[in-house]
Formats: sequence, C-alpha cells, structure tokens
Amino acid sequence: MSSSVPKAARTEEEHNQGYYAWLSEKGGDASEWTREKYNAAYESYMPWLEDKYLQYFTSDNKASYATKG
Repeated sequence: MSSSVPKAARTEEEHNQGYYAWLSEKGGDASEWTREKYNAAYESYMPWLEDKYLQYFTSDNKASYATKG
C-alpha cells in the first residue's frame, strides 16, 4: 500500500480542498456552495426519477406523456 491514509479520508480531503478553493475563488459562503451542489445533483437525478415514475405508474415515457396533453 502506497499510503497509510484510507481512501475515504483522501476523498473527503479532496472534497474539502475543492470547497475551500470555490470559496476563495468566488468569495461566496457555505450556503451558496451548498445551493450550487444541490442544484447540480437535482438536475442530474431528476430526469431519471421522472422516467422511472412514468415507467412504473403509467405506460408512457416523457415524450409520449408530454404530447398527450
């Protein structure tokens, strides 16, 4: 093993470095950073969640559901 630091600790440290770099670069605060990260995650998982909802509870996909109107 090349390092005595566990992998989880390294990823947390990398995460913290990214957070502090963002704060110093943009001059924002923790709530702005959290809001940006939440919005990025929401935009990535929400389309998948909508597709799964339509798949399980209707016989439509997003395109056919939108044109049904």
